[in-house]
Amino acid sequence: MPAVTTIGPALALVLVALAGIAIFAEVVLVTGGIAGAVAAVAGIGAVIGVVEGDVSWPMLVVVGVVGAAWLTPLILRPRNPLIDLGGGAAFFLTTLVYAVVNGDWVSIPVGALLTIAIWAGGRWMKNVSATVRGTQPTIGMESLVGRVGVATKWWSADGTVSVDGSYWSARSTQVVRTGDAIEVSGWSGMILDVVHTGRAPNAPTPQAVDGSSPTVLPTEPDEGWPNRSTE
Repeated sequence: MPAVTTIGPALALVLVALAGIAIFAEVVLVTGGIAGAVAAVAGIGAVIGVVEGDVSWPMLVVVGVVGAAWLTPLILRPRNPLIDLGGGAAFFLTTLVYAVVNGDWVSIPVGALLTIAIWAGGRWMKNVSATVRGTQPTIGMESLVGRVGVATKWWSADGTVSVDGSYWSARSTQVVRTGDAIEVSGWSGMILDVVHTGRAPNAPTPQAVDGSSPTVLPTEPDEGWPNRSTE
């Protein structure tokens, strides 16, 4: 009598997608371990399907990687049609190959439904996170937008700013002076775009190395100030 398997390719596909969504939910929404537990159970179920021999584990891993690569920008980046459509198409095509490799045609419509579910889940987590935390979950340079800092050195239209203890090259279309408070409004490459928000109330006054009287940085541009270069 042939062995009866409990988890076939289609169910394993669902479990991997569920595990991935639950992991992201735990990280983004901080559910206190609930989503993490769901991810663990779903992951174990997918492994059982592989152990039983009915599921191609390499393709299952590929599906998981492609799904995670799509879900990450869905949650963390501003909405972009290229991410929605391109990532969705890539994920569905991966599930299609998965269905062919496993010889399980049920996985085709399941893959289509999971594509919709991942897109909807990603958008939902993005919106809930924005509501709960009051901001969009961001990474990289985008995480600096809206942060405030101080212009530590400034010339005509660019200079150096300190934001959260880190120093960045910056530029502005507004009048900014050394010691002024700034807010990050965007970026280009590794250069921040900033706007002037006023004089920093606690801007430190630089001290001379030899302990003599502090050097006062100019607060009003003089004739040669805009054209000075960094030493």
